[in-house]
Amino acid sequence: ERGFPSEDLKLFASSKGADGTVKCAGEELLVEEYSAPSALAGFDVAFLAAPEDVAREVAAAAPGPLLIDLSTASRLPSQAIPMLSPGMVPRERIAELRRHRHFATPHPAAPALALFASALGPGRLAATAMLGASASGQRMIARLVKQTTDLLGARLDLGDDESQRAFNVTMRENERALADVIAAQAAAILARAPDAVSVRAGAIPVLHGSALGIQGAGEIEASDQDW
Repeated sequence: ERGFPSEDLKLFASSKGADGTVKCAGEELLVEEYSAPSALAGFDVAFLAAPEDVAREVAAAAPGPLLIDLSTASRLPSQAIPMLSPGMVPRERIAELRRHRHFATPHPAAPALALFASALGPGRLAATAMLGASASGQRMIARLVKQTTDLLGARLDLGDDESQRAFNVTMRENERALADVIAAQAAAILARAPDAVSVRAGAIPVLHGSALGIQGAGEIEASDQDW
């Protein structure tokens, strides 16, 4: 959809997700089963949209291609893996990183926060991230659908270690941990102190999409034509 140039595009998935097809650029592409990091040898770029343990295995093996690691969206920034955010990283910094072969991608909320913080200038920024079920993957979407159906049918029965997601807003340990990650990533993108950004995160009962509530203070130069 973005017109990314490629001569050969291959899709890999676990055994459960393989053998299906995905439509891309007007073509139906077969999803092949991923077997080992060596399957990526011979490619120029590999996007690792996989569980963290799989992504770590590929990174450790260094099979050859430039690795764009999407599993790092829920991890704290690391000096070992440069984190890049389109439009937020100076060209000078990109030039410095040309020798690297493994790059981290932040949680989508982090660049949004960094963009607002950059516009407001120096100072602290506080935000609330409201995360839909899709932020936690297909399993959470299926869980929310089932809970909603069961609750509307007056037959919802939760286990001892299960929380109600349907018609409920929760701020559990998972959300608090993710909030810390988002704040640290935004600060890293801005090259500011870790405490420059504070975030609260909550799970909301919607299938797709997330929202951000942002509070900050800054100085914006106004002209006579501003209104």
